[in-house]
Amino acid sequence: MKKAIEISSKDDFVLDVGCGTGSYLIALSKGGRRCYGIDPLLDVSLLEARKRAIKEKVDVFLCQGVGEFLPFESGVFDVVLCITTLQHVGDQRITLREIRRVLKDKGLLLVSVPTVKNIRTLFREVGTPCYFTMRFDIRSFEKTLIDGGFRVLDMKGCGFFPPFTYKLLYVCNRFFGDKLTRKMVELLDVFAHVWLSAASSLIALCKKER
Repeated sequence: MKKAIEISSKDDFVLDVGCGTGSYLIALSKGGRRCYGIDPLLDVSLLEARKRAIKEKVDVFLCQGVGEFLPFESGVFDVVLCITTLQHVGDQRITLREIRRVLKDKGLLLVSVPTVKNIRTLFREVGTPCYFTMRFDIRSFEKTLIDGGFRVLDMKGCGFFPPFTYKLLYVCNRFFGDKLTRKMVELLDVFAHVWLSAASSLIALCKKER
């Protein structure tokens, strides 16, 4: 969320591909961005996003659809978000090409994906779950982005969870609340930023290649 706010400005056109229940769109809209969201799930995601937007008194445009076909004109958006979505789409390359098409020439893409290997799965093979069409490592993620027509400006990791960390965070949250738990997660993420192969997710900031 912090990075999404950092790379966008007031009056920017922002698209969230796989917007879910609209958390990013609502927060960005409050900062004056003009926000659009697309998601294939009507009942689970879009209707809930609409309810939340009305409750928060922000104006966001929502539509049902898939990443492989974005119903927008070319060169419209300043920023596109694709947060924990790329692993679900049927064709990553086509989705990225569509995102590239709707971005302006200097547009930015902020995209995150889960990793195949992290500290919790380091010593065993993990099959691809049926609801993921693909899981990524650093090399495959970067290659997918380049094949999709993007230049990677920066890549970070998030989600560093050594054994027993979940239990520790649960106890911390129960006794000390959200604020301290968030601080602990941020501290753990410092390790994920510098040790990408240990992160449970990768986040990349990309620029549209001409």
